[in-house]
Formats: sequence, C-alpha cells, structure tokens
Amino acid sequence: MKAKLPPLFQKLSAASPAAAGKAAHFLFTHPLPTAIRSEAEKRLARKAQAKLTEAERTDMWVNGYRIASYRFAAATPKPRGTVMMVHGWTSASAFMTAPIPALCERGYDVVAFDMPAHGKSSGRRAELMDCVLAMIAVADRHGPIDQIIAHSFGGPVTTMTIAGGLSKGLTDQTRLLFIASPNRLADVTEQFSRAIGLSREAQAEFEKRLVQPFGVDLDAMDGNLLLSDCPNPLTILHSRDDREVAFDAAEKFASLGEQVTLRPLNGLGHRRILHAQPSVAAMLDAVSG
Repeated sequence: MKAKLPPLFQKLSAASPAAAGKAAHFLFTHPLPTAIRSEAEKRLARKAQAKLTEAERTDMWVNGYRIASYRFAAATPKPRGTVMMVHGWTSASAFMTAPIPALCERGYDVVAFDMPAHGKSSGRRAELMDCVLAMIAVADRHGPIDQIIAHSFGGPVTTMTIAGGLSKGLTDQTRLLFIASPNRLADVTEQFSRAIGLSREAQAEFEKRLVQPFGVDLDAMDGNLLLSDCPNPLTILHSRDDREVAFDAAEKFASLGEQVTLRPLNGLGHRRILHAQPSVAAMLDAVSG
C-alpha cells in the first residue's frame, strides 16, 4: 500500500494541491497500528500486551474518546512519586512497558495511556489536540506527575501539553525524558509529505490543517520555542543511528541550555531504544537522578 501512495499523491498534488493536502491530513490523522512482521517482534508485542494486564485500567471520556489509562502500583508501601509514559504516533502504551517493573521496584507508581485512535482507546481519527487533551485528563486524574517518559511523537504531545499550562497534574517540577523525539513539527510534516509524494503546495495545505486547532502557524510548533519559558528539567535519549527521527533533533533540544541533559546512544535505532538494556538503564538512571 505504501508503495502506491507517492504516485497517487503526486497526481493529486498536480491536479489540486488543496485536495491533496486534505487527503494527506486525513491519512496522517487516521493512524494505522505499528507493523509487526518478524517472529521476534511478535514475541515482544505479546510480552508487552501481557504486561498491561498487570495494571489497574481506568477508562475516561475525553472530547468524545474513550481513553484507556493504566496504573502500575509501586512495590513499596510509600511511593516515591508518579512516572507517566507517553507513547508515539501509531504506537501504544504496551510498547512503553520495558522499564515499568524496575520503576515499580524502585518505588514509583507508573501511569500510561493510549492516545485517541491508538491501542485500546476508541476512535479511528486523532488530531494532535485530541492527544493533548487526553494527556491533560490522565495527568489530572493520576497527578501530580513527577516524571514524564515520552517516546517519538509523544515528545511533541508532551511539549504542547506542558507549554499550554492547563494541567493541574503537571507542574514546573515535572521532569521530562524524551526518547528519540522530534524537535520541530515541521520536520515531521516534511518527512511525512516527502514519503507520500506531496508537492510543496499540497504540503502547505496539509500543514495548515494540522495546526489549525491550535490557532498558530507551523513555525510556532517548535520544541525549543515552546519550552523556552518552561523550567522543567529535560533529559534526551537518542540513538545516533535513528533513521526515523534524525539525531540533530536531540542536538537542537540540547541547545536550550542548562536545563537539558543529552545522553547519546548508539546502535539502538528508533524502536529498539524502548526496550534495549542500555537505554532502559539510562531511563532508570534519569528518573532516579
């Protein structure tokens, strides 16, 4: 199917950039589940799904979506705090479970949720604003949140949520840990547009539709701009060989200044970084530190 998209969008872009942009927006906001092909990937997926059954699940309605949230209780009588997991686009909470047993053993409650149209949450369509509203609702229910661990597009969702300042469960003391996260929304839309064969005019139409709910232009959706007035400490884990989100996104975050700690990794790509031993150890060190 993916191979057929560029020729289709190239023809549609030439005929009507507005129609192509609208179609691209539809495609982007109707995420498909992560492709799981190899036997090893299938085993990991089954193990991850099984881990979710150990959690206390709570569903809540947010802006018309039934949002599935999960709470893993600390293994100590008095929790040290609450860690919130935020998954990426076309992913789910199940793929964020690798560090959870160790976090609970170290005394943390852990909360996760599936974004709209992802995982066990309802819906087939998800705007970025829907994901932000879902995160606010989960943080308010389970907060105060001491630490957020966000992977890939979960980073921009977290950034928009923190910068918006609308959640009672998130404070200036909430520490952030971004794993393989893009810095600028424009980088995401550029990569997506190139992959499906949009013209520049059609890409502009797509981007306009994507940011319309926020009432800003695309340039404003920049991680450094949004976090520049937020004192929250930020740690970045990013593998230099990541082919989905280039390492320069991590370097751009690092340019924010002293509030940012960059921990480069190697050989872990974009998805293995979620469960590989070196990155899990780095996550635990960042949370405990």
